[in-house]
Amino acid sequence: MSDQPPEQPWEIGQHEDYTCFELKVTICEDADGGVWSDHRIPAEQTDLVQTLSGGGARQIAHALLLEAVRREAFCGVLVELSKDGGYLERYLKADEEGKRGVERILANAGLAYLVEMLPRLMPGVSRSVLSMLSEQSPGKPDSF
Repeated sequence: MSDQPPEQPWEIGQHEDYTCFELKVTICEDADGGVWSDHRIPAEQTDLVQTLSGGGARQIAHALLLEAVRREAFCGVLVELSKDGGYLERYLKADEEGKRGVERILANAGLAYLVEMLPRLMPGVSRSVLSMLSEQSPGKPDSF
């Protein structure tokens, strides 16, 4: 597995060195501040996604997690900037070792936030997963 993505812009479809598809994420915030989401593969790309190992389930899970962590890191940077206006400036001026140190601070803050949030998120996530599987099931318990 390469640690570098193909050069952008990525094009939808199956290519010699990569397969690319889109995922539509719909986000809803209720009146109490609860955030809910749903995701769907565009109908015209379903067959393409089915060519991937596991029907694309692993790739979708990885991509959504990566984007969620990236967004949380972005929020973490904003929080750190609000506490310490010199945070970004120190990062920009730092040598490679200094940059790694700032990245570790952010990584630890992000990890602490995720560890705190996951227990609150998982009951709803579990309910949602069971609902998705139930909708796809022909009604037999052993169909999963």
